[in-house]
Amino acid sequence: RVLFAITRLISHLGVGSTTCIDLVFEPRLGGATLAAARTIAGPDAAAGVELTTRAGRRIALYWSPGGQQAHFADGVGLDGALAADIDGELYTCGARRCKNRAFAHAIQHGAILGVDPSTCSIDVERLADIAVGDRIVVNPQGRGRGYRVEAIERLDSDCLRLRLDITTLLGRTRVLSAAESLIEMDHHLIARTGYLHGARLLRADGAWAEITDAHNPDAGRTTVRTTSAWPDLAPGEWLEVVDCVAGDEVLFEPVRKTD
Repeated sequence: RVLFAITRLISHLGVGSTTCIDLVFEPRLGGATLAAARTIAGPDAAAGVELTTRAGRRIALYWSPGGQQAHFADGVGLDGALAADIDGELYTCGARRCKNRAFAHAIQHGAILGVDPSTCSIDVERLADIAVGDRIVVNPQGRGRGYRVEAIERLDSDCLRLRLDITTLLGRTRVLSAAESLIEMDHHLIARTGYLHGARLLRADGAWAEITDAHNPDAGRTTVRTTSAWPDLAPGEWLEVVDCVAGDEVLFEPVRKTD
């Protein structure tokens, strides 16, 4: 129960480069598990928190946004994004080193070779030690959506087919009009709060462009602006909106454990 709670401990408030421990919240029925919580100071945007349970367990969580090297007030050094010390057992995610312990292949950048939204699968290369239940991020520098790996098939020595928990297809739509990079479509897609920003607008011939802006002018239309113009788009042509295409990047940050 405490492990479930620690994923919600850090609130990045977005004020300058300051990170604060804003709230420690324990979902529970009956008596509390947590007995105490204290901040572990870190440099710049990094922050940590130490939890003590009523049974005497100690959980220390360290976080460095962007994965920068950080040295915390309790003497712990972290080179990477996230680490947790639970009763002396060290867990890391996206961390190359913590507490003078190195973690190989902690941050992996793979490439997408192919996508099949109908089977919720992608073909990727350059990922090591990935397993069912792990999570990946597609287009980490852009849209940055995460997926859970449901099944793995090895295609060759460096290529894997990953079946994901949901499809990468966000919707299908038809062109009403196109003026260079501004495209109006006759189907309503979810475009509020930047949901489509960074997604790919894909044509049947494989050509695609990244969506930089999207909105719904009414209940039946969606208008998008893309990074490049498609002068030959014709009214009535069908397009797909997808999370990723061949050539996009995949980020894999496996959870590592050491005693």
